[in-house]
Amino acid sequence: MRIALTILFVVLAGCDTNAAAGGDYTCTNAPHISNTKGAVHGASCTKDSDCLYGDCNKVAMQLAGHVTTTEGVCTKNCSCGTNSSCDIDDDLANNVHFKCLKAPSGGASECGVQCASVADCQKVNPRFTACVETSSAFQTGVKVCTIQ
Repeated sequence: MRIALTILFVVLAGCDTNAAAGGDYTCTNAPHISNTKGAVHGASCTKDSDCLYGDCNKVAMQLAGHVTTTEGVCTKNCSCGTNSSCDIDDDLANNVHFKCLKAPSGGASECGVQCASVADCQKVNPRFTACVETSSAFQTGVKVCTIQ
């Protein structure tokens, strides 16, 4: 089943337009590890300090509109800077892989859990109830975990 994972209230700005450089993008939110024992992308969290990269996003695209003020998912900006690639955090021993999801506007990005089935999602977060193919707003053909 194909569904769009678009949310109107995305807050992961990540890059700003630099007018002085002719409209080029300047990385303003490069990810860095802030808690070496923190949770990885897609894991439930209530505060930034719960997460490996210090980003507990309560309006993440992978929440598919199921926004709360108390519980989010750990993620990171995957559009700029050192450590921005999602796959550097793959857990090969448990066959958990991450994929960069980008907002249609191009300004927001986050790492989501790549999946073949809901069982892959459940390894990371029991809140995930679906493994869906992303729409053309992201990368067509990639399946990621979400809440339905």
